[in-house]
Amino acid sequence: MIALVLALTRAWVRSYTRGLPAAARDTRRSEIESDVWEQRRAEQARGRRPLATALGVLGRVLRGVPADLAWRLEQRIRGRLAHRLRVGARSAGRHGWTVFPAFVALGYVSGAAGLGTPALVGTPAKLAMAAGAAAIVCGVVCLWRGTATVAAAWLVCAGALVPACLIASSAPLALLWALLAMRSALRRADALRAQGRPVAPV
Repeated sequence: MIALVLALTRAWVRSYTRGLPAAARDTRRSEIESDVWEQRRAEQARGRRPLATALGVLGRVLRGVPADLAWRLEQRIRGRLAHRLRVGARSAGRHGWTVFPAFVALGYVSGAAGLGTPALVGTPAKLAMAAGAAAIVCGVVCLWRGTATVAAAWLVCAGALVPACLIASSAPLALLWALLAMRSALRRADALRAQGRPVAPV
């Protein structure tokens, strides 16, 4: 009787852990094996008969079915969440280079529109910021697609640097942000070139 109950227990554990990640599956199976072994030893130490021990193990398995199913659901949710986090991290790693160029372009757009722009910034500088933002966006799009990467990187550099030089006296940090945007664009171009993507001459 005890052999049959143990076989049923192992079959149930294999069933509800099937398809889960190996680490979670093997850990759960080992835990159940250990729990059953400890229960058998404890009941034998108390002098219970094998039939009573088998029924005790079977009752424990049946009572634990809802908890087992809840555990499986939890593991599936964790697995899907971990997968999404991995995908998100890979995506962020691929496209993280756009942060500084996008920030600079957004700053230039708001500056050209006169939002938070110091009074010392005149119309020529605002026009330069509008043109710089457009150049950065065009360069980023080309770098994103992997086309004309060298020319696109220098387009981002020009779009970031020229307006920053014009407004450096009234917005000193603009030059720093522009340099960071240039660095990101040039590194992106180098990465694409290393991958063997076609590049257009400057």
